[in-house]
Amino acid sequence: MEVTDKSPLLSNSSLDNSVFRSNAENEVSRVKVYMVTKLLLLAVLFERVTYYGILANLVMFCTNYLEYSSTEAVTVNLIFTGLAYFFPLIGGRIADTISGRFNMIYGGLLIYLIGMVLLPVVAFDYSTAFGLDNNGFQYGLPLAFKQGYFLFGLLLCSVGIGFYKANASPFGAQQVEPLGRNAVHSFFNWYYWFTRVGGCISCVVIVYIQQEVNFFLGYVIPTVVLVVALIFFLAPRNYYTEHKKGSVAGTVVGILWQATVQRFRLRKLSTERIRHFLDGAKLSKGGKFLDREVDHLKYVIKAFPVYATLIIFSTFTSQNTTTMLLQGERMNMSLGGYTIPVASLNAFTMASVALLIPILDLFVYPMLNRFNKGPTMLQRIGCGNLLGVLCLVYMGVLEIIRKNDIAANGGSMQSVGTIMYNSSGMSILWQIPQFVLCGIAEVFTVITALEFAYTESPVEMQGMTMGLNYLTTCLGHLLGSVLYVAVADITAKTGSPWLTDEINDGHLDWFAFLLAGILFINFIVFVIIARGYRYCCLGTQQPLIPRSRVDQPSKTFGESPIDL
Repeated sequence: MEVTDKSPLLSNSSLDNSVFRSNAENEVSRVKVYMVTKLLLLAVLFERVTYYGILANLVMFCTNYLEYSSTEAVTVNLIFTGLAYFFPLIGGRIADTISGRFNMIYGGLLIYLIGMVLLPVVAFDYSTAFGLDNNGFQYGLPLAFKQGYFLFGLLLCSVGIGFYKANASPFGAQQVEPLGRNAVHSFFNWYYWFTRVGGCISCVVIVYIQQEVNFFLGYVIPTVVLVVALIFFLAPRNYYTEHKKGSVAGTVVGILWQATVQRFRLRKLSTERIRHFLDGAKLSKGGKFLDREVDHLKYVIKAFPVYATLIIFSTFTSQNTTTMLLQGERMNMSLGGYTIPVASLNAFTMASVALLIPILDLFVYPMLNRFNKGPTMLQRIGCGNLLGVLCLVYMGVLEIIRKNDIAANGGSMQSVGTIMYNSSGMSILWQIPQFVLCGIAEVFTVITALEFAYTESPVEMQGMTMGLNYLTTCLGHLLGSVLYVAVADITAKTGSPWLTDEINDGHLDWFAFLLAGILFINFIVFVIIARGYRYCCLGTQQPLIPRSRVDQPSKTFGESPIDL
């Protein structure tokens, strides 16, 4: 029985005995794959509970307890997230060449845990617990110490998260590779599903505790949960399989150097003999490297423009924990006597992902594949970009309506944590559509980007390319931070500031429309790149798309940019 997209990764049919018979050389058993895959995905779920326990209310903690301005709090949020997606580049490099993926994940989780311990230390209310000292002064950390310890804790967390993230998904995909190409495709879907379920739990439970109880308990719980994630990860350690590591970076540098030398030596040769700059490093052209090694590097470099377009998309996704949160703080959070934690609306992003992935993986994609109409990876990424544009436009329109409501009715003072805000009478539930759109956009773009990085690179370079994929998220968040500060400074000089500490006095709507325009231009550039891209599918034993599509230029958008 062949494993198909219709057979989910975690179902019995995905592990049919015939699959194991046809892959007997891999010595994979039904019990082993079940145990390893499920425990690894549970570790992913609990780690995401911890991550979003930090991220979801980070802006609120920075403004309410560390006394940062709104602009500074947004900057801290974006830099933390950016670094968490920068360190995967280093973690992937180390795993590929020195430690292996298991050791890199293990070490990353330990560093992560050390950083997490510092957060409740900063959030603890020492004065309430211990009262006054003999001189009548309150016990506690000075504000500067709190800020320093907190930022150092965030730095350690970002290092640990980065080392973990670069290797968790490719390491998991390696465990299911013997089950076939569709099992790998399905794994990435379910991997992301578990990350979003973990995020949803955090945004409902942890966020409520942080806003309505206290941040100390709201940071202790994620710390304990991270310990649970570490236990789940280590439990099947004797059953993991892992590809051999090698010095891929040395090979890459060697090919580039050899190609440069050969370029000058062979520049008089006809273009038919040296069609690509790197071909000079091939043995068949007088170089020192196997033709296959050079071709693999060419495939990876060819994908760079696709990765570059993901940077702007990441700037868009960073808004759901920054500007969308600032907007939600100025809306009516009451619902039948219950106060809705502003950051909990991120649960709708997570829930939309958690609901959509099974629908696509079990029904939509298998049905389309029967008619050979299944969307390619680049088609899915482009669709996510368009949904992101729609989300930002909705956010801008909602901001206009919200401010008009305050202008017409005067608004009302509302307490969020320890700060009072002048809020619109509009319910915060009006933000739900933009969070849902953000989640759907992530399903099409972020998940597919993981699959793209894994399948469009050779096995020995997967750690590096997964790190490169996460680097685009890092650059997107850092770009978002730079853009936010730059727009705030430039517009302040015009006398009509867009971004102020009190957004009721600015034009957050114009900023949302600016981002929508930038993302749409990014989509147009992406279409141009995608139309000429050829798939190579080096990362799996078989290609994840039909061979007819591999051998031809990608028909990502048919005859027009909207032919999805």
